[in-house]
Amino acid sequence: MKKINIKVPQNKQIFLSPSADKIGSLLKENRRIFSQYSFTILNQPFREVREKNRKEVVRGALKFSKKFDPDIAEKINPSYQYIIQSGHQPAFFHPGIWIKNIFLNKLIKSSLPDKSLGLNIILDNDICKNLNLSLPVLSSNGNLKLEKVNFLSSALTPNLPFEEYPCPSLEMIAIFNWDIIHRLKSLESENEDILNNFKNFAHCLENSFRFCSRNHKRANLGEFLGLARRLYEQEIEPASLEIPFSKICDGDEFLSFFLEIIKNIESFSEIYNNKLDEYRKLFKIRNRAHPSPNLMIKENLIEVPFWIRREGDQR
Repeated sequence: MKKINIKVPQNKQIFLSPSADKIGSLLKENRRIFSQYSFTILNQPFREVREKNRKEVVRGALKFSKKFDPDIAEKINPSYQYIIQSGHQPAFFHPGIWIKNIFLNKLIKSSLPDKSLGLNIILDNDICKNLNLSLPVLSSNGNLKLEKVNFLSSALTPNLPFEEYPCPSLEMIAIFNWDIIHRLKSLESENEDILNNFKNFAHCLENSFRFCSRNHKRANLGEFLGLARRLYEQEIEPASLEIPFSKICDGDEFLSFFLEIIKNIESFSEIYNNKLDEYRKLFKIRNRAHPSPNLMIKENLIEVPFWIRREGDQR
């Protein structure tokens, strides 16, 4: 573990690490390292489990992506060797997050990472604490200020994962869109692009609802938001696959990964906690909850790094 000193980029600057010219060699090096692993997962060689999981995830991502892009199979490399993956919670993105999707799309279309497949994971298993859209508005004295508008109804059960919330109604979407457009009207004379861009996104929210209502037996909030974002990205002609993390968790290989950790929880928890302590010491972090809490080890009880919950319940 090494500490890298990073200089925060200034306005209109972008920080990229590793640099683009090193990505191809890093992909090859990762492939070499993975090929040398000799441990097993539930008595199966790691390389076999990994290959099965790669195929399972890509197959699931193709199935999911075809629902909103029937021609997606023609846009990806069928003989891919590498998977370049991005992902985030399906909230309303700010530019610092959205740049990951834009860069991923640019990267897989370039000649640099030959035989690569792009994959974006919708982290719908994460808790949806709030779903605010931040927007600039003019105050009464003519100054700009930032306002937040909540998309979710206050009647919904709080702090559930995205995958547990139902797809919002068309009425809820219409009210939200009208509210945002009304607030942005004050900026129209200053910058009409802001208003027009949101109107485009408003159409994406409405189209996402129609798609989810037509094609999904039980569409959830995570899928709805992920699709709305993907529809808005059509301007860059995305060529990567999409899959919700909840669908990955349903796979046999993920279950094997989970059971292997349970089987070796004593050694796993020791390594896990030691690495967290090493990280905090290196970066001089006093907060024991950052980057994540240590696993609790108390007599014959050992905490595992997974949540167990029932449908509709908070974790």
